Amino acid sequence: MKKLATYFLLVIILVSCDEDDGTPGPGPGPGPSPGKVVNGWAVDLVKVQDAGGRDIIPSIENSTFISASQVSFLTDNELVIGININGDIRAYSHRILDLHEVSNETIGGMPVTVSLCPLTGTALTWDRTINGEVTTFGVAGLLYNSNLIMYDRLTGNNWAQMLSESVNGSLICEEVDNITVVETTWANWKSMYPQSLVQSTDTGFDRDYNNLPFSSLVDPNANPLFPATPEDDRMPKHERVHGIIDGDQARVYPFSNFEDSGTQLLIDFFGSNDLLIVGDADRNFIVSFIDPNSTGENLEFRPVQNGGEVILEDNEGNRWNIFGEAVSGPRMGNKLTPTHSYMGYWFSWAAIFPSPDIFTGGSDG
Repeated sequence: MKKLATYFLLVIILVSCDEDDGTPGPGPGPGPSPGKVVNGWAVDLVKVQDAGGRDIIPSIENSTFISASQVSFLTDNELVIGININGDIRAYSHRILDLHEVSNETIGGMPVTVSLCPLTGTALTWDRTINGEVTTFGVAGLLYNSNLIMYDRLTGNNWAQMLSESVNGSLICEEVDNITVVETTWANWKSMYPQSLVQSTDTGFDRDYNNLPFSSLVDPNANPLFPATPEDDRMPKHERVHGIIDGDQARVYPFSNFEDSGTQLLIDFFGSNDLLIVGDADRNFIVSFIDPNSTGENLEFRPVQNGGEVILEDNEGNRWNIFGEAVSGPRMGNKLTPTHSYMGYWFSWAAIFPSPDIFTGGSDG
């Protein structure tokens, strides 16, 4: 039984995302760069690593679930990936997805793929409808700058997880529709959503889910297991940060911005948007939204302490949960617009989006 694939370096040439005229682009970029697609790839092939072939790590198809109260295989400090689609609330553990990386699901009536790259610490969920047809994703057996590449079984395209787009195939440079996820500890998740369903260890595979092959990566000073460049020493390589993407740029928000006790609110402007960033170092979460005041609203937000799923309230009396949904108040049922963002290790943000900004400002609450 293979628990970990062996990774090899595949060296070829350059990058990017316009038509291929055989001329190398201006150099490696964070993803699609201003140059040309070369050899059918939109990323720098010097940074693509061969992991041993498609489906060498098996994806999960149609998980079985148990209630939060039935879970006995998780400890309170373990990370889970929380999803809420149309009121269908699910949690997926790192413990299970470390050994599968991809899980194809239907949540709230929507076909989605839940993915976790344990090497870069990034968890994303995509709509798995491609060009109007539902497909499934699998592990492509490739890495880009240490990050998971998936393939879809409908078209065979290769999709880079952190870039959320096809980097090779007939749909090259096409993007997927991301679904907001919340990454936090099991203790915090079950306190917010005790009614949540949780992916069970009954996956149909003979895997030892007590084995934690990536446990060494919780040390912020650990070195990446596989190459990722450029390197950036402004923070420890495996420090977990919340990154927000705007075009080919990123800004990251370390937990050090939330060291004051309780839930904190940051106000920021990045790219073309005013932002609300909410985090709590003790409860181990950071989430972000577009500030609705930038479109003419007149709301004054403040963080909510010990509010379970509710993390913000405003001057109108609305209370907003961790997914940006108004769960009470005059705007009940409204949603804040999520940013394109997720959690990940610092080294991976610096490699995929070179020289990202690091937010070091103060909180608003």
